[in-house]
Amino acid sequence: MWWFRPERLCAPVVVGLVAALGLLLMPPAPTALALSFVVDSTTDAVDALPGDGVCATAPLPSEGVRCTLRAAIMEANFLAGSHAITLPAGNCVLTIAPTGSNGDSSGDLNVSASLAFSGAGAATTIIDGNGTDRVFTVQKSVSLDFDGVTLRNGITPCCFHPCLACVFPPDPGAEIFAPATDGDVSVTLKNSVAGDGSTLNGGTKYAVVAKTVTVINSTFGPRGGLSAADSVKISGSSFTDSPISGATEVSTSKFEASSSVVATAPCAEGDRFVKLRA
Repeated sequence: MWWFRPERLCAPVVVGLVAALGLLLMPPAPTALALSFVVDSTTDAVDALPGDGVCATAPLPSEGVRCTLRAAIMEANFLAGSHAITLPAGNCVLTIAPTGSNGDSSGDLNVSASLAFSGAGAATTIIDGNGTDRVFTVQKSVSLDFDGVTLRNGITPCCFHPCLACVFPPDPGAEIFAPATDGDVSVTLKNSVAGDGSTLNGGTKYAVVAKTVTVINSTFGPRGGLSAADSVKISGSSFTDSPISGATEVSTSKFEASSSVVATAPCAEGDRFVKLRA
């Protein structure tokens, strides 16, 4: 004979209540809010407390608490989502040397959130890799938009000669490196300058590497090649022939160009527009 036993019902009810209480007590996940950060210092310094939604360094000598470019990106990375970063006129030189750990607090600027950078104009707002590392490395499927900014002096490993190819092929992406293995990354440069780092680009032919690249009314220097796994679109922009390959190289499966010109560099071999690689 089956007898009613209250504990048969109580046990699952208690377990359910405990589970529900546990969910209530769990710390909330970071919220993907669309925030705007206004950079007010060209110093390269880290954020004091990434994830609090405030771009603020520890007090800097003679400056106090500031919002730097690196601090703004660190905040955006922690919060995820899409954010805007406004940059002042000035030269933001990346002075914190890479440590080998590829963390956010040293070396190049690691990006894992979608960001829109607005500068005061490419002639005055400069993000300078300082010849010690890349400028940007993108680590997730995000979008990067640059308007009115110059990206220069990123470097990738290479034995360099100003008019000859590298003894060893360099890694690509001196200014922006977003390998296809890390996700679908789109990069847009508008009214901007890239690949203009003199001999500091380490000999790489590709200043920008991403899934898709769009270039609008921008200028690419002699180390300003593009590599896109999906497509490249160029309009109203100028390219300087590369002293490494004899032409600005665009490696992509789909290419569109309109109203664009090319100038000849001192070491270039001929006056060509772009050399495409499938």
